[in-house]
Amino acid sequence: MYNFQRVILCAGHGGDDSGAVHLNFKEADQTIYLVDKIANFLKISGLTVDVVPHNLNLTDSINWINTRQRNNMEVLSVEIHRDSATGLNFDDASTRCGVYFETGNNKSRDFALNIQKGFLEKTSNKNCWARPDNVASKGRLGWIQDITTFTSLLELGFMQGKNTLEHLDWLAKITAEILFKTITGD
Repeated sequence: MYNFQRVILCAGHGGDDSGAVHLNFKEADQTIYLVDKIANFLKISGLTVDVVPHNLNLTDSINWINTRQRNNMEVLSVEIHRDSATGLNFDDASTRCGVYFETGNNKSRDFALNIQKGFLEKTSNKNCWARPDNVASKGRLGWIQDITTFTSLLELGFMQGKNTLEHLDWLAKITAEILFKTITGD
């Protein structure tokens, strides 16, 4: 159980960045949809939730949070993404979820391992993962390293998997349930 007084959600690839594209689907559109759904689920569950304005890019999103929540570890900031890769089978791409945590931070690692456990249970996909942010392609994630609150970055399936609204609703629901359980212990 964690003592977060507030959850801040951010859709990855804000501003003019479309993120990953597969067929006619854009990651940015899907992350906005997911964040709005997750926020609603968490609010209904009784948590205090803020959503970073969707028109902000990464730098502006980080600044938006840091100016409002300076060095406040009682706030959890979560960025939502959809991953992209080639060579995955459709079912794996649809249900493989993951979480990045702050390299060298045991509390961040433990939080991520709880999120991973939830993904493993809810998706039944044995490939769900938790990784330190230093294994990301750029060697660090600004979302994790540059924000002054407790942070996490979630990858909710792959763009090469299912992209229906029904599937996105399912991803949002299980993510909200996992976050709620990890935060509250309920």
